[in-house]
Amino acid sequence: MRIALKFLCTLMVLSAAPQLFSVRFTVVNRWGQFHDYKVLHFRISPTSPDLASSFRGLVAATIPYGTYDYELVPAPGDPSVERISGVVDVDRDQVHVTGILATTDSAGDWRQLRVSGTIEPRPQGREPVWVILENVYGGNREESTVDERGAFQFHHIWGNNVIIVCAGSEVLMSALLNTRPQESVNYVHVDLRTGRIKTERR
Repeated sequence: MRIALKFLCTLMVLSAAPQLFSVRFTVVNRWGQFHDYKVLHFRISPTSPDLASSFRGLVAATIPYGTYDYELVPAPGDPSVERISGVVDVDRDQVHVTGILATTDSAGDWRQLRVSGTIEPRPQGREPVWVILENVYGGNREESTVDERGAFQFHHIWGNNVIIVCAGSEVLMSALLNTRPQESVNYVHVDLRTGRIKTERR
């Protein structure tokens, strides 16, 4: 009886504990070069607890469910002076946010880019459809949900990547997408029937 009561109490404590998620930020410039940033603020509102101290660098593994305002600033020694701020929904096991800095070079001042994409045919059903873009060297990972029209977006595609299409927890396909140095992708078409990817590049 005493053991059963102890087991029941343990279950109650576990069920009452908040679910925790991991959050990772990546900061790159227009050409895919990484910058060293730190989390200055990460909170639900200006009056709520600031969870910036939960981050080790740009990664935290113990963030409760919620919608958070964040602000990133350059770490000491990084040449950038730009602050990055925004809002992120922490509602799944792993949340990844990629920040793109303005990059001034001989081509001028480039602001944040977006890469448009479509999936055909768009999978049907209740499960959410989403696309993962991950650099094969582990330097960058980004996720995008797919809308009813089969459209999705990424911030930037550079280097050697794997694109993975999922419906819920099921992987529908994966394929490699590689770019040359100084080459940018502005459109991605994913054909689920053939498992092939076509791109338009700058």
